[in-house]
Amino acid sequence: MRSLISISAVLAFGAASPSSPSNIYLDVRSANTTEHLETIRQLPVSTYRLSYDADRLRIGVLGPDAAAIIPDAVDIIPKQTIPPREKGGKRIVLHDVPVVNEKSIFMRSVGATQELFSLLESLETA
Repeated sequence: MRSLISISAVLAFGAASPSSPSNIYLDVRSANTTEHLETIRQLPVSTYRLSYDADRLRIGVLGPDAAAIIPDAVDIIPKQTIPPREKGGKRIVLHDVPVVNEKSIFMRSVGATQELFSLLESLETA
């Protein structure tokens, strides 16, 4: 608990010591929210079912779709084992599975949303 209070104090008051979390960030620049808006606009959002979990409808950006638009937002998992759904069932082994880094997509969505707010404010003041 003490470390949380210390980190909060650093963030609230801007104090930084050599061991401060603020020293871990390098090359900090503002993100290009215009670029994020265009990127997010291109991403198809799909509903889908996985072959090994067909009862569950999901929604999201599919790995291959994300990889085509934002290659660094996808990790390829060389081997993934899915446990059996039923006792005595077989495990499913998948190879080269594209997994979307949802935090990366989310943060680009935050940038895109900020860009939309800027555009809206520009229209309201015009």
